[in-house]
Amino acid sequence: MRKTSPFEAARTRLRGILGLSALAVQLAMMSGFATVALAQTPSPRPREPTPPASQTEPWLQGLPARRGLEPRPSGNESGPININTATLKELTRLKDIGRARANDIIKGRPYSNKEDLVERDILPRYVYDEIKNSIITGQE
Repeated sequence: MRKTSPFEAARTRLRGILGLSALAVQLAMMSGFATVALAQTPSPRPREPTPPASQTEPWLQGLPARRGLEPRPSGNESGPININTATLKELTRLKDIGRARANDIIKGRPYSNKEDLVERDILPRYVYDEIKNSIITGQE
């Protein structure tokens, strides 16, 4: 029996450890490759056929309404507006009356006659002259 030096004994143990770790790495890699090889990509779903453009006719469908793009009516087509009870939206339908003037009209209520709008400096004379035939106070 040959006597081995401590250096050779350590070297032999190291080779054994390295051999086992190399084997473990190889097994891990093989199992990883096996997992990748076994994984399958899903089959593509069949596409639903789309009708040809001649059958869809998008130009025959109505366009969706867009708020705020309608032409503003020049006057009140549904009759005179009562300035003592009208809403902000109803007042802004009048010619030259925006949100600010409509709010001023609402804040100045009640009115005994239409001329109060000018007498109280709520509206300038030229705006009043434009809308005087479209408004009432309900007391007239």
